[in-house]
Amino acid sequence: EMRDPALRLACDAVSAAGAAALFWAAPGLTPF
Repeated sequence: EMRDPALRLACDAVSAAGAAALFWAAPGLTPF
């Protein structure tokens, strides 16, 4: 469990960036 707000914020930012990259890349990865 992380109690450092800055660390949690950074992790949330990385998570959001990863999700955005996945959604951005998804159309190029689909075979259709």
